[in-house]
Amino acid sequence: MSEFEEIASIYQGKTVGPEAVFEVAVVASRVLDGTKTYILTLCDEDGTEIDMYLHQKFYILAEGGLGQGLERRQIRLTGTRSVPTAGNSARLLPTDLMVFVIAVARDEAFLLEHFSHALKDITPADIQAGKQYCLLVKIIQIGTPHAARTKNRLKRLDIFVNDSTVNQNISLVLWDEQISMASLFRQGDWLAIWCPYIAPDYTFSSETGGLEYGTKTMLFCVPMDPSKELQLSSTQSQLATPSQHPIPRDERGILDYKRYPERVMIRDLARGMINVTLYGRVVHLEGNMPVELTGVKEDRYGLRLADETGECDITLRNEVGRSAARLRVGQYILLENIITITNSRRGGFYVVGSKEEGSTITNASALRGMLSSPFLRTLRQLHDAFNGENVDDHFYARAIICAWGKDANEMIHVVHRRCKRALEVTDGVFWCSFCAEFAEDHEQAYALSCLLDDSTASIHAELGYGVVDDILGISPSEFLRLTPNGQQQDLSAAVGTEVICSIVTWQDSQSQVPWYRVEAVQIAWSRVHDVKNLLRELQSTAYPRHLIRR
Repeated sequence: MSEFEEIASIYQGKTVGPEAVFEVAVVASRVLDGTKTYILTLCDEDGTEIDMYLHQKFYILAEGGLGQGLERRQIRLTGTRSVPTAGNSARLLPTDLMVFVIAVARDEAFLLEHFSHALKDITPADIQAGKQYCLLVKIIQIGTPHAARTKNRLKRLDIFVNDSTVNQNISLVLWDEQISMASLFRQGDWLAIWCPYIAPDYTFSSETGGLEYGTKTMLFCVPMDPSKELQLSSTQSQLATPSQHPIPRDERGILDYKRYPERVMIRDLARGMINVTLYGRVVHLEGNMPVELTGVKEDRYGLRLADETGECDITLRNEVGRSAARLRVGQYILLENIITITNSRRGGFYVVGSKEEGSTITNASALRGMLSSPFLRTLRQLHDAFNGENVDDHFYARAIICAWGKDANEMIHVVHRRCKRALEVTDGVFWCSFCAEFAEDHEQAYALSCLLDDSTASIHAELGYGVVDDILGISPSEFLRLTPNGQQQDLSAAVGTEVICSIVTWQDSQSQVPWYRVEAVQIAWSRVHDVKNLLRELQSTAYPRHLIRR
C-alpha cells in the first residue's frame, strides 16, 4: 500500500496529480447551494481540511441509502487532483477510485445485512438474469499490471480473492486507470464488494474476466492485522475461534491450523480449514469406494472418528486412504493436515485427507515405543481397566500369556498386503472386498487370539497384525516351514511369557459384548523368562558326551 499524501502539501503549492493517494476522514457532507452536487469536507490525521466534490456513484451513501452516512467515515482515494478556488483555497475533483474503510466492531451489522452472498452462489443463470451480488471476500494476492488483451482495454490487474466457499481463488479485475486502486488496500485485507460487474458470458474458469469494478461497484475495506482474523458472530462462513490464539489464513483465504497451538476438537470443525490435526478413536470404517475422474481411478476410503465432543466422517483419498486401510475399529489415531471442503449441494462441509494436502495418519494404539518407556504410559491392572470407575477403551497392561485361542491349523491365513485383511479366493484369484480390487500383492499373516492374565483378571484378546510375530520371534512363512511338532513346540514355549501390551476394547453393536485386541506387544523382562530361554537354548544345543559331567 502506498504512502498517503498530506492535505497540507496542497496549500503549500504542491501540485497533486491523479497518482496521489489520500487517507482521510469525512468531517461533513453538504449539497452545494442551488445544485444537487455533494461536497465532502475531508480531514487527514494532521487535522488539515479540504473540500472535495463527491462522485455521483457514491450519492447513495451520502443520502443514507445503505444505512451508512458518510460523516466520520474513513476514506482512501486516488485518481483526483486539486484545483484552486476563491480565497487562495483548493478543492479536490471527484473520483470514483475510492474505498471506504470500515471496522467490524462498528459495522458488523452492516456487513451481515448487505453482504450476505458467497462466491459459490454466483451462477451463469443468475448473471444472465441480471442479479446483483454483494460479497465479502479476503484479498489473497494482488497481481501486477499486464497487457489487457481485451478490446478497448490497455492494462489489467488481477486481485485474487476468496471467501472459503470455493476451492479456487476468484479474480477482481481492475482495468487501466482503475489499477491505481490497488494502492488503497493490501494482501490480507477483507473487501466488501457492492454490485461488482460480471460479464454475462463469464465462467470462473476463464481468463478473460472476473469480478470487475463497474459503474455501480463500491468497495468497503476491512484492514486486517496479519496476526488476527475477521470474525463475524452471525455468519456460518467464518469459524468462531475456539481460543484466544489467532488463526492465519493461507494463500487461498482459508483458515490455516498448521501452527495452531491448541488441540482442535471435532466440534470445532467448520468449512474452510486446512492443516487440521485431529486425535480420536476409530468407531467405524468404510472400505474403498473408487471413482473415476477424467479417466483416472481415485481410491476413497472412509472412517468415522470420535472424540469427547462428537463424531465426524472423514474421506481419505488415494495414498492416504490406502495407508489407512490397515486401521481397525477401536484404535486411536492422529490425523494430520486434513482439510474441510464446502458441500455446495447439501450445505455443510466434507472432511478430507489426501497426499496433496500433506495428510498423514499415525496409529497411536500401535506405537511400540510407548511400551518401552514408563514415562510415556501407565500400566493398569486388567480388573481395573474394564471394571473400575475409569473404564478405558485403550490401556496398557502387563500380563502373562496363559493359552492360545486357536490351534496351528487355523492360525495363519492369506491377507492383502495393504489392508492386512483376509482375502477371498476363487480359482486361484485373490479378491479383497475391503479395498475393492484383485490382490496380486498378498502375504501370510497370523490370525490368533490368546488368554491374558495378570492375577487380577483374565481376558481373551485378538492379536493384531505383527503382534504374534513379536511374541514367537518368527514370521508366518517361517512358521509354516516348521514340522507340526516344531510348530507346537514354539507355541507351547510362548505360553507363560510375560508381556507388556497396548490393548484396545470396543463393543459389538448387536450383542454389546466387549472385545479386546492387542495392538502392540513387548516381551517383559523377568528372571523366569531368562531361565526359560536358557533352558530352551540348552535343549537345542548338542553337547559332546565327554564334556558332560557325570
